[in-house]
Amino acid sequence: MELWVQTQFLRMDFASAGPLVPWLGPAIRGMLAQQIKQHFCRWPPQEQQRRWRFCRGCPHQQDCPYGLTFEPDPPSDWRFGKAQADGQRAICLAPFFPVDNWAEPGDAVQVRLCLLGQRAIQAGHLILEYLQSPDVPFRLGKHKIKVRFTLMEPEVDWPAGIHRLRVSDLNSSHLEAGRIPWLRLELTAPLFLKDSSDKVGRDGSEIPSPRPPGNHFSSQPGENSRNSFDSVHGEPMEDTQRQIGGQSACVDLNGAAHPKPMCAGQRSSRAPGLGSPGPDFGRLFRACLRTVGRAFGQFGQGLLEDHVDFQGLKQLADSVPTQAAFWKPFRQMHLSHRQAQRYCLRGLVGGAVFTDVPVVLLPWLLWGGRFGVGEYRVAGAGTWRIGLW
Repeated sequence: MELWVQTQFLRMDFASAGPLVPWLGPAIRGMLAQQIKQHFCRWPPQEQQRRWRFCRGCPHQQDCPYGLTFEPDPPSDWRFGKAQADGQRAICLAPFFPVDNWAEPGDAVQVRLCLLGQRAIQAGHLILEYLQSPDVPFRLGKHKIKVRFTLMEPEVDWPAGIHRLRVSDLNSSHLEAGRIPWLRLELTAPLFLKDSSDKVGRDGSEIPSPRPPGNHFSSQPGENSRNSFDSVHGEPMEDTQRQIGGQSACVDLNGAAHPKPMCAGQRSSRAPGLGSPGPDFGRLFRACLRTVGRAFGQFGQGLLEDHVDFQGLKQLADSVPTQAAFWKPFRQMHLSHRQAQRYCLRGLVGGAVFTDVPVVLLPWLLWGGRFGVGEYRVAGAGTWRIGLW
């Protein structure tokens, strides 16, 4: 059994000036989804806005690049409720995080594009061609900032390109073989686990970004060592820690507290719905199992229940202790034009250090961090990098 995964890096150049929010994932996702649907959808514009505002059940979906990536229907033999497939998209758009609060012409942001499944990869060729068309105007956010896209090559071979993820890459017959003394997990985008994120208020303020002006790409990476892994950019930890430490919204890995920007009505310094400052290893690992397992079931060659000892993996994950945690709340206003709603996204940034981690859990953690876990994965949420000692 296998799942085809393609990763491509895009450069988003700003052609006009305007204000930005720290996490551009929802804005980029909304802009591209709207224009890609308008370009590829076979229905007239009025039908797109009315009957086919959502693509479930559309007779053209299996031949539509938009439908195959942004709104794929679950397989006909899907065993679970359709709601479990609704949140799983065949595309992920993950911009560098966090960015400035202002863009000038000439500034640029790196965006990682990830496609799941052979059909989405085939549709992705048409989408990439459309994104790079010089005649197509793209305008970001409510301020309609002009942007354009070009392909870019990262400095490392992995994770760019097409990868055939096999069950054997994830599985092991020896659940107790090998332990990792120290594992550091750092979010590269906000995390929205269902019981630690919420949508509240309609009048909250947007959080400021502490990033300095300039281009936003990952730092120049070298070759990965055996003890250093990155589920997003393939960068060694020592080259990437400075991108987050003291710069991410609401988090400083060196322990210096930034002001805690919050949406209206939110006063707690802890994430909503949590009795502790953040998720433990078991919760994060279960989110990886859900994301990777459903990706295989929906876009690969079937469900993994008969091929993976999920219960054994969960028991191992629940035994992993947390050595240190640096989770902080994340708040940002979001406007959904299609749903005509404005609400506050509430999640987490930061990370944690875990000890005595079974080696068999590492592949799931790496691929979960690459696909993204929790909510808003299509916009790049829930991704992370990992360092081992």
